[in-house]
Amino acid sequence: MVQEIFNGLKSILLKIINFPKEVFYAFIAPFRVYKFLKNMLREGFYEITTDFEFEGNPYQFRTLIQPDADIINYIPDIAKHTKKKWLETFRKEYQNHIENIEFFLQRATESQLALSRLIDTGIITGNGYPIWQFIEQLSIETAGISGATLALSVAFRKFLKPYIVKLSLRGIFRLARVYFRKKLS
Repeated sequence: MVQEIFNGLKSILLKIINFPKEVFYAFIAPFRVYKFLKNMLREGFYEITTDFEFEGNPYQFRTLIQPDADIINYIPDIAKHTKKKWLETFRKEYQNHIENIEFFLQRATESQLALSRLIDTGIITGNGYPIWQFIEQLSIETAGISGATLALSVAFRKFLKPYIVKLSLRGIFRLARVYFRKKLS
């Protein structure tokens, strides 16, 4: 019991400490989405690269993400060298590339979180006026309107918001696909 309380308090404290970082990531997420979509629309793909050198020669891992969710990976030829040091370098740089891809995916998830937070802000703002009216008037009508608004907001947030967030992100990719089809025609 004491351990559960301690873990709960620890979790709350970590959330409080990480809150400014989450706000920052949520704030810059639309800019990342813009950059991502701009690359998608301009180039037809989003590219993640990891450059490295071996014995003075440049090499590169590339991952291309296309609007139709195709992912294409280009890796250097592992059989190009037979030295053990090449394999170690290859393995280390491949791990770096995987970390770069995971970082991109984490930022994409944060973009989804930012959209979710934006919807939450709209819900809170939408509830502000009826609650303010209730506080000012203290009447049964304003209480009913305020209560109904809160109940609808909770229901919306619980049942519809997850679908709206998913559909809106899918919609962005569908728009990109339509754009590419028209551009290629």
